[in-house]
Amino acid sequence: MRKKYENECAAIDQNCTYTAETHHIIATKRQRLGTQLQIVPAIIAAVLGVLAGTDVLTPWTLWLSVIAAAVSAVGNVLNPFAEYYMHLNSAKSFTILKQDARALRETFSGTMSDDMFRAATHSLHDRYDDLVRLAPATDNKSFEEARRRVQSGIHQLDTRAD
Repeated sequence: MRKKYENECAAIDQNCTYTAETHHIIATKRQRLGTQLQIVPAIIAAVLGVLAGTDVLTPWTLWLSVIAAAVSAVGNVLNPFAEYYMHLNSAKSFTILKQDARALRETFSGTMSDDMFRAATHSLHDRYDDLVRLAPATDNKSFEEARRRVQSGIHQLDTRAD
């Protein structure tokens, strides 16, 4: 029975690795989008606002100001930074759970009775289920990118001797 608990911990570890990587990828995309939709237009609008007091403004710079304001308004409605933080927090939560699953399987289970190991694995499984329930949705493209990154070995422990 102990082997089944170890297998369950390994499955949770692997699922969390892929899911955390996917959420990190999506968070990075949302952060970039937030910069493009909110910060860049705001800077452009500020610069053009300063230039408004001078005779430097031309009709196309006035249109640039209007476009920057419109893009900034769209960015505020879409609020990609809120999505960034949701995905970043999900990535961190799955990473924590992944580390807990690995530690339970590789370290802590050695000193546990079968009943204790079963209870700890069940608790770990319940925590995983709760995270999946609360995490924002991911997309296939980000998952495939995460799969490539994970399978490249990026999450393997560095076992080189110092």
